[in-house]
Amino acid sequence: TGGGISPDNLSRVFEPYFTTKTSGTGLGLLIVRRIVREHGGELSIESSEGKGLTLTIRLPHIDRRVRMLEAGDAGSTSSPS
Repeated sequence: TGGGISPDNLSRVFEPYFTTKTSGTGLGLLIVRRIVREHGGELSIESSEGKGLTLTIRLPHIDRRVRMLEAGDAGSTSSPS
């Protein structure tokens, strides 16, 4: 929770090691943005100073079908008699 980010700081939130806090590394949003982009997504931030911040992550929908294993299929091996 918080009160939003000033416009000056909002433009810097993805800079490595940028933080307005006394503790922390300033790497959190940078890492999140990298992970989102590596998955073909995008990240956006909107801030109303004094009200709050909205961080939106959009990821592409990939329709993948997963074959479910039957109860005895997982890890089953046949040994020669």
